[in-house]
Amino acid sequence: MTRRAPPLEVISRHSTTRQSVHRPNRRWAVLLLTLCTVLLAACQVMPEVQFARSVPLSRSATPVDLVSPDGRVGRAASLRTTRQLATTGDTTLLDYHLAAMRDLGGPPLLTGNGVQLLVDGPQTYRAMFQAIESAREYILVESFIFEEAIEGDRRLSELLGRATERGVKVYVLYDAIGSLTTDADFLGGLEQHQVAMCAFNPLNPLDDRFSGLNQRDHRKIVVVDGEIAFAGGINFSHAYRIASKQAKSRGFSKQKAIDEGWRDTHLSLRGTSVKQLEKLFREMWRTAECTGDVQPAFVEQARSGGNTLMQIVASTPGDEFNEVYVTMLSVITYAQKSIDITMAYFVPDDTLEQALRDAAKRGVRVRMILPSYSDFSGVFYAGRAHYDELLESGVELYELRSAFLHSKSIVVDGVWSSIGSTNFDWRSFVHNYEISVCVIDEGFAQRMDEMFAADLAESKQITLAAWKDRGFKERFKELMWLPLQYWL
Repeated sequence: MTRRAPPLEVISRHSTTRQSVHRPNRRWAVLLLTLCTVLLAACQVMPEVQFARSVPLSRSATPVDLVSPDGRVGRAASLRTTRQLATTGDTTLLDYHLAAMRDLGGPPLLTGNGVQLLVDGPQTYRAMFQAIESAREYILVESFIFEEAIEGDRRLSELLGRATERGVKVYVLYDAIGSLTTDADFLGGLEQHQVAMCAFNPLNPLDDRFSGLNQRDHRKIVVVDGEIAFAGGINFSHAYRIASKQAKSRGFSKQKAIDEGWRDTHLSLRGTSVKQLEKLFREMWRTAECTGDVQPAFVEQARSGGNTLMQIVASTPGDEFNEVYVTMLSVITYAQKSIDITMAYFVPDDTLEQALRDAAKRGVRVRMILPSYSDFSGVFYAGRAHYDELLESGVELYELRSAFLHSKSIVVDGVWSSIGSTNFDWRSFVHNYEISVCVIDEGFAQRMDEMFAADLAESKQITLAAWKDRGFKERFKELMWLPLQYWL
């Protein structure tokens, strides 16, 4: 017998700061720059948000908002899909979660999609590079870190250069801090090939586009010809040269794994979701005040890519409420069977932590795979400072030992999954432009479960008894960094 979902709670939180910048020199630069900014500006405060769910889908006359490859779906078809969704899975998760998000004005559900799960850099780059080589009209690239990426004997710079030579329009939007250490020759070579390049929020205060240091574009999106797209946690970087399993078999040190053996997750998409990602890229190109319009003009219609139902959830620092944050709170609040989270940077606010603890206390199996080491010790130890209360509530914590963890994914009740750029930390939920691709499909959730099980086999469980027995040195680091979690 399934348990009844609890009522949604009021969310009240303050904005804060942490950056998902990679490699120690880049991370420390960001921390110093951010602290300087905070000293000169007052902290933002997010408004209180209340989940407005009063009636679940199964008892509601208002259907969910659906978009198909041909555009908005009519009321009759939306009602049929709404009724079907209310009974999908073996818990009432979707019945309550989707009703709550609909009442809050969340993004529409997207029909007609195909989705492929991609694990680690080499597999993802193979799929991306194949799409880039086949491009006929345009390539859109948005990446927090934008460096030379290599897969086999193929290089990103060469593929993009050859694309422009055959008349393909190429647009690249990269974050100024995320790409702080990118080789200037790499960027200059692309410009010589007529690749349209744009830095989001440049660091030069004299630049008209400078708007401070806190707001960063942390999304990772690639769209090719409006037909295939990629999104998730994987940047364009040499940090993905080696798959995480190969890094383990080669006996990489921790630093070697951080340099080029990241464990990460991405998606390849076809169908309606591609157009939604393309629309987000075009909006960000305008937001960043990049030179020139993206050509060709946007076309709303998409080719059907399959039968998978999806939702693209994007967030910006200017949102009245952060849709990614609210989405995660909702699925955690309404989960009744299982919550499996793989998270690179975990520094939760009180509301998110309490939602995880409450889920475990009501009998949901909550498991989290977190890093056993990090490229920024501040975030690592500030996150560990939250372990005590989570473990005492029954949350199962594991730390991945075989590779450097950069993945951000969650699967709930065997029916709802999310992969994206969003960490469970202050910076992602308040100051970054982020994206999460949510998949509503039991078959895809099963593949997510298999991926989680594979990572779990490479992880060590952190038991409450062992955690209580940790040494003074570790405790001191947690105490030192925890007060700074607002700015990390």
